[in-house]
Amino acid sequence: MQEFSLEEYLKNPDREVVTRDGRKVRVLCTDRKGDTPIIALVHNAKEGQEYGYAFYSDGKFFRDGNDELDLFFAPEKHEGWIII
Repeated sequence: MQEFSLEEYLKNPDREVVTRDGRKVRVLCTDRKGDTPIIALVHNAKEGQEYGYAFYSDGKFFRDGNDELDLFFAPEKHEGWIII
């Protein structure tokens, strides 16, 4: 997984975003005023619901340290062919 960057996300907002622990994320807002400009919904598979959280521009849930809610870009699948 590639670390989240608000600048990279704004270049391609259709790119899939997930949390550090692999949960699906829907980014709702990227221009909130204050320290945490990103508002996103994180899917909770156990309950079948989404919960809203605020994130820093680098995708971190907390300023210091790592958390399971930190944002990442989902791995992209590429297909290639080789003729032998």
